[in-house]
Amino acid sequence: MKNLAMWAVIVFLTIGLYNMFKNPQANVGKGNSIIFSEFLSEVDNGGVIKVDIQGNNIRGVLANGILFLLIHQIIQI
Repeated sequence: MKNLAMWAVIVFLTIGLYNMFKNPQANVGKGNSIIFSEFLSEVDNGGVIKVDIQGNNIRGVLANGILFLLIHQIIQI
């Protein structure tokens, strides 16, 4: 019975880790997404404390402590 419980815990932890790393952007809520013009306004006003750029992902921290994810859209004409 102990082996079965141990394997169940291992399976649940594996599934949890998979879901966490499958889509890391889901960890930053969509309510914290901003558009580029808002980001530029916050930068001009000194409202951005930290920015982390990894490829196309831009994340940061505003002066009020809120985490944000920059929404970037490619517009083709």
